[in-house]
Amino acid sequence: LNVLGMRWQGGMGGSVTVNGGARPAHFKRYLGYSTQDAPFLRVFTVEETLSFFASLKLRKESSLEQQKARVREVMEEMDMTEAAGTKIGDPLSGGISGGQARRLGIAAELINCPPILMLDEPTSGLDAATAYNLCRILSKYAQEKRVSVLMTIHQPRSAMLQSISRLLVLARG
Repeated sequence: LNVLGMRWQGGMGGSVTVNGGARPAHFKRYLGYSTQDAPFLRVFTVEETLSFFASLKLRKESSLEQQKARVREVMEEMDMTEAAGTKIGDPLSGGISGGQARRLGIAAELINCPPILMLDEPTSGLDAATAYNLCRILSKYAQEKRVSVLMTIHQPRSAMLQSISRLLVLARG
């Protein structure tokens, strides 16, 4: 996933092509990439965090009102509206749940509507119900927005597999 997402700096053999041709230099602009543990400032709320990402990722021509509208839209899409005013926090001081933290990391990448979303183990560490809910949300988002979602998942439950339209199983690497 790191190689495909243009995040691997180490040595690697082979080539990555897009639609049969060389990957364009600006290809990274088409990608949203969320890691397992996205680092956020724990003193910010969910809405403040997404507003910060909107100010960085949306076009300079977009007004503050357009940015706020996009933040609200993404919070709805990722089922985070109820947590909008909750601080990120940490395990000791409280804050958003692990599932909400994962959805926030993904939501931050969805702010600028990338056509390709790459997720590094978005369900690891989540209980079965939360992991299934996340996969359901992602499946719905992918269908409605016509976004390609690529993700790595270790040992998915059968219910989660039903929300995946195409599956590639890898063994030993």
